[in-house]
Amino acid sequence: MELLGLELLALLIAYTLLYYLVKLDKREPIKKKFGLKEFIISFVFYLTISILDKFLPHSLLFTKLEYISVLFVILIWIRNYELYLYKSNYLKNLYILKIAVLVTYSLVIIFVGYELSALLVASTIYFVISLLIVLKSRYTLEGPVRIIVGTTLLFTPLSLAFFVIFSSTILITLGGAFTILITYFYVQQRRLETDFLTTIPNQNALLRYLERKVKKGLKATVIVVDIENFRQINVRYGLEHGDRLLVNFATFLSHNYEKGRVYRVAGNRFAILLPIKSHNEVVKIVNELQNRTAKGWNIEDFLITFHLNIAIIEIPIHAVELEQIIEVINFTIQEIKQRRRQSALIFNEKMRLLQQRHLDVLTAIKHALVDQSRVITLFQPIYGSYNGKICGSEVLMRLKDPILGLISPFEFIPIAEQSGLITSLTKILTSKVATLIKENADSFSKLEYVSINVTSDDLSSVERARSLINLIKESGINPHKIGIEVTESMLIVANKNWPDVWKMFNDEKIRLMLDDFGTGYSNLETLIEIPFDVIKIDRSIVSSKKNNYQLINLLAPMLHKMDKKLVAEGIETLEQVKVVQSLNIEYMQGYFFSQPLSKEDFLALLQSPISINFD
Repeated sequence: MELLGLELLALLIAYTLLYYLVKLDKREPIKKKFGLKEFIISFVFYLTISILDKFLPHSLLFTKLEYISVLFVILIWIRNYELYLYKSNYLKNLYILKIAVLVTYSLVIIFVGYELSALLVASTIYFVISLLIVLKSRYTLEGPVRIIVGTTLLFTPLSLAFFVIFSSTILITLGGAFTILITYFYVQQRRLETDFLTTIPNQNALLRYLERKVKKGLKATVIVVDIENFRQINVRYGLEHGDRLLVNFATFLSHNYEKGRVYRVAGNRFAILLPIKSHNEVVKIVNELQNRTAKGWNIEDFLITFHLNIAIIEIPIHAVELEQIIEVINFTIQEIKQRRRQSALIFNEKMRLLQQRHLDVLTAIKHALVDQSRVITLFQPIYGSYNGKICGSEVLMRLKDPILGLISPFEFIPIAEQSGLITSLTKILTSKVATLIKENADSFSKLEYVSINVTSDDLSSVERARSLINLIKESGINPHKIGIEVTESMLIVANKNWPDVWKMFNDEKIRLMLDDFGTGYSNLETLIEIPFDVIKIDRSIVSSKKNNYQLINLLAPMLHKMDKKLVAEGIETLEQVKVVQSLNIEYMQGYFFSQPLSKEDFLALLQSPISINFD
């Protein structure tokens, strides 16, 4: 009765796990999952026959079926990990051989007898074949798989010996139940390490694999493939088509690089882990990826094309620890995006120096957040086109480090954005400007506004925007004295919160200014949707003397009809001043008037204003 109770408990466990597996497979199917369902079904068949045999002790049929079911369970039991470990044609032939053994064994038991002898012969054949396959694949086994395979190889002969000697199936029942449980836990772990959309391994799987292999001195080539501006694909074609594109791309990578491991490590980023490759082999792979992508991907009625950023890292040449590998991968991808024209980069010694500079600048940023005196404010005056008087200023931020010296915003702002520190720098800058305005209220009263440059991170949420607004209001200055400048390039980043953010600034009478207009990112619809007060025309448009200023002649009247005030940037010559004046552009800014000034020099300029004579 104790054995019967154990078998009933094992049957309940098997049925429960089978139910959850079927339910999960409908929602989150994953590949290569050890054939657990098939094993549970065979185990349920065995338990059912064994239980019926106990209830019908004089039934010779069920006794013979129990012997057959034992070998059937062993067949499915060991086949699962064999298929996981090693796939080949001869393995299929061995499976056919095992089925033939099972059929012959069943016929012998039914018509001849000799149940124990037949079981021992047949199971020995199974066990020897399985042992050879495991030995062949032993170096590729993961830790959890070793436990499962080891348990199977251990329990199979032990449970059979116990069955033969004591005529008891208790070890078969215990071994089967235990193997089901540990395999189930392994499958659940695989689910956590499998990307739901593409069904390939995810970033967790990559990190775990790298961590294990790095400890063993892994030599490998890591190729990271990043689909550029994937958000725009989702916006243009819809999320469903974007998802299907990712699935097709993942399938392409998996099929073409079967000798490696393919992972989806981010929304639009994939990693291919390959055995160490020569330079020529890497170039060949990069060309294959780019040539295939250039053809586009047919998703229903759309032909979707995109650009790839490809980073190549060699382990352990470029990194010997997991953290270093991650840093090198992220740095190389960001470096590609910064360069724009170069779509593939192999991390090399020169880039190692750039990475060190990147880390030095990042350290300088962190120090500046603590010692805010290192955040330097410069002011570039803005003049009225009609009277030549100073009427505003753009605030420029610099970092001053004792070791690195003065750091350009072109260098530290991208690094601050990547590290999530840009919002803290913006708050420091805003606080410094607000304090300066409050302490020199008489001087700044002569200006219409002072503008501060912000990034997409600063406006990524309503909470961040509200924090910036509160900082301005709590300083005690008139919010209308502050302008918020955003660049055209920011507008290509889709952000569902932006309508609310724009409204918040508009409600507080904080000026919204579009910087670098004319560089090709925004469109007229953007100017209508976002309530910009001032449009700053990029210096490349203002200085277009070679085409007789045709573009600025076209843009200025159109923007005026949209009731926008304009600033002409990059004014350097009197000729440009005259062109701007002829187009009734309200404001001018550039080296013709002044270079960026320190706060002391700017205050001195405000205290002794001199109108510029344009004659």
